[in-house]
Amino acid sequence: MLKWKLDDGLIRELNLDTGESLINPWGVETADEWAFFSLERPVGYRYQRKNEKIEATDKQHHCEMDVEMRQGEFHLTIDEELNDEHVLRQVSLETLKETRLMDFVMRFRFRKEHFSLAQISGHSFEHKNTNIYHQYVTSEAELSGVLGKIKIEVLEAQVPQSMTQHLYVRDRGDEWIIHVRMLPHRWDRETIKLCNSFFKTSPLPQFFSRLILSFDSFRSALWYRGERSPYAGKFLRWLNPNAFPMCTFPKGEKLSFKVQMSWSKN
Repeated sequence: MLKWKLDDGLIRELNLDTGESLINPWGVETADEWAFFSLERPVGYRYQRKNEKIEATDKQHHCEMDVEMRQGEFHLTIDEELNDEHVLRQVSLETLKETRLMDFVMRFRFRKEHFSLAQISGHSFEHKNTNIYHQYVTSEAELSGVLGKIKIEVLEAQVPQSMTQHLYVRDRGDEWIIHVRMLPHRWDRETIKLCNSFFKTSPLPQFFSRLILSFDSFRSALWYRGERSPYAGKFLRWLNPNAFPMCTFPKGEKLSFKVQMSWSKN
């Protein structure tokens, strides 16, 4: 039977009877051109939480808040339930005014020391600290290792017509990261962000983004670059420019996930 530790609106630990935690903190993420919202504080930039409410027991967790960013505002609702070897996570985002979004993400993190192999969409790979996003249009992913097997399964999703639901696994540092995410397949804006600790995902002026991305070679090189392969040169690796599509949603648009995590012994 699993036990969780909740803190500041998120699941911080998921412990076995031995006291070992299978995870690092989980979360929820989204972004516009300027802001990056993360449920895990102090991660993120240029947003404000308002009207935050948290209720928690040893089996139930509820968190909700309004989040204001430079290019919109939304209401976030999170309901999570622990049932023996299963965690059911339900997350919804509803726009409170016209809002621009790059994505919508339910975030899972698992400790590498417990799980050595990942499987997704018929592909298997070991943890080699590549930080490459193994992403597919699928609803399931699995991890396995000395402490058993983890299964992530999307049970339901409310996805806008302009977005597609994806799932990825990546091997970074001492952990596996699994994101259930919505990404645009039809968009109304493209932007180049400088994704580093100095610029903090700041965008280039829109004129320059449009100009640079009008060249096919630059577009191909920059499009979700950080998810595919790191830059070779030190300066570009530090500057880390990435191009992303953006969708603008009217007030009242709703995005949601219902996802179950299951743990089983070997």
